[in-house]
Amino acid sequence: MIKKPIVTIGIPFLNPGNLILEAIQSVFAQTFIDWELILVDDGSNDESLEIVQKIRDPRVTVLVDGKNRGLPYRLNQIIDLAKGDFIARMDADDIMHPMRIEKQVNFLKVNQSCDLVASPVILLDDERKPRYLLGSNFKKEKVIFDIFKNGLIVHPTILVRRDWYINNKYSVDYPRAEDRELFIRTFERTRICFIEEPLHFYYWPLRGLTKKVLKGYPSERKIILKYGPQMIGKEATYILWLSSFLKSSFVSFLFLIKRDDFLVRLSRSYDKLSSNEIDIAERTINEIRFIKVPGINNKVQKGNGI
Repeated sequence: MIKKPIVTIGIPFLNPGNLILEAIQSVFAQTFIDWELILVDDGSNDESLEIVQKIRDPRVTVLVDGKNRGLPYRLNQIIDLAKGDFIARMDADDIMHPMRIEKQVNFLKVNQSCDLVASPVILLDDERKPRYLLGSNFKKEKVIFDIFKNGLIVHPTILVRRDWYINNKYSVDYPRAEDRELFIRTFERTRICFIEEPLHFYYWPLRGLTKKVLKGYPSERKIILKYGPQMIGKEATYILWLSSFLKSSFVSFLFLIKRDDFLVRLSRSYDKLSSNEIDIAERTINEIRFIKVPGINNKVQKGNGI
């Protein structure tokens, strides 16, 4: 009889290239070993599907239907299939800190009133080098205006109680902002908690950044108009909608002049890592790259990301 896992780690993927191997290696590097991994393909046509299908471990499930249904659909699919008491999000081109799952599980066990826990992230640049910290200014208590404005959490860092997820699915109507819509919609019945330590390495290459960011603004404004008037008032709704429109116009300009780097330079959300912090992060990532994954080798190449 196969033991029921405590944690389900879900990775939806669409053409991440060989970067998906590092994501999987970071799962196998976890100090918490009572997990299952669900890999859901969303219609990839690169080498990523071939890579994951080579894995030989009973804890790993690969789902393929050959269709491109979008991230929210795939996230709901993972929720429905999960056997763990907790569900961990992760993107296919990111890397988890080896102690992420252990620390998040222990946190939720101690803090029973929390529905989910998130953490700051260390941002990886185009060369997969750690450069910035994002999320050090997270508030311990959620503020609805902040969720409307910034989304408040880095989505791939969350560990969620499965029972909460079962009752609160993602909407497929808000691509690139499905997490913000979910947490605004469930604001009154959800407690979001934070661990101050960064437990995730988030791939945030400058190349193509403006194009990626622009995709989220239509959904952002759709969310503001749908939920804003009732939850934050008409005046605040108008201010946020106008702010979103102006930001998207500015990002469009940056896209036209090919200055993706300005998004990071002008943002107050990113903190530069010290040389010591960079050294520690690089050592951790390099250790993960030597982790063996049953059935596949450890030859890592640069991929396209998602």
